[in-house]
Amino acid sequence: TFSTPPGVKARFVLPDSTAVWLNSSSSVSFPSYFSGNVREIDAMGEVFFEVKSDPENPFIVMLGRIHVRVTGTRFNIVNYDRESRSEVVLQSGKIELCSGNTLQPRSLSLLTPGEQAVYNKNSQTINVKMVETEKYVSWINGKLIFKDDPMDEVVRKLNRWFNVEIEVADASIKEYVYTATFEDESIDQILELL
Repeated sequence: TFSTPPGVKARFVLPDSTAVWLNSSSSVSFPSYFSGNVREIDAMGEVFFEVKSDPENPFIVMLGRIHVRVTGTRFNIVNYDRESRSEVVLQSGKIELCSGNTLQPRSLSLLTPGEQAVYNKNSQTINVKMVETEKYVSWINGKLIFKDDPMDEVVRKLNRWFNVEIEVADASIKEYVYTATFEDESIDQILELL
C-alpha cells in the first residue's frame, strides 16, 4: 500500500510501468508484481492513472462495489470512504465500469474520452456526462481549477488540498458558484479572493 497524508501529493510507478499520482489523503494497494491475467489494485481517495497498455492483461481498479477495467489509458478517480459517490473522468483511451467480481464482470458503462461517470453508492446508479477533463486532472500539475462549482464543492476541495477545515458560517454563501484557477496561491490568499 502506498498512501499520502492530508495535504500531500505524490507520484510513483507500479511494477507494470503504470504511472500513478495520489492526491491528498489517498492510497492504492497492489501486489509487489502482477501475476495471472489481470493487474488488480484497490484505490481510495483521488488517484490519477496513466496505465501501461497491455490488452492481454487488463488493469482493474477496485472502487468498492464497482471497478474500472482498462487496457491502456489516462483517467482520474475520486473514491473517498466518507463520500456517497465515486467519480471517474476519462482523459484518453477507453474504460469500462463494471460490477461483480473481476473474473465475471457485469458491464455498467463504457466511457470515451471527455466523459465523467458518477456512481451513487446509496442508490447504486451511474450518471455519465461530457466534461472538460482539464478541470478534473489539473491537480497532477499543481493546479486547482473551479468552473461554475457550488461553494460546497469549493470548500470540500480546499479542505483536502490544504488539509484545513473551512466552515461556511453564512448559509447564503453556499448559493454562490465559483470559477477560478489557483496554482501557487496560499490558503490565506485563496480565502481572501473568495
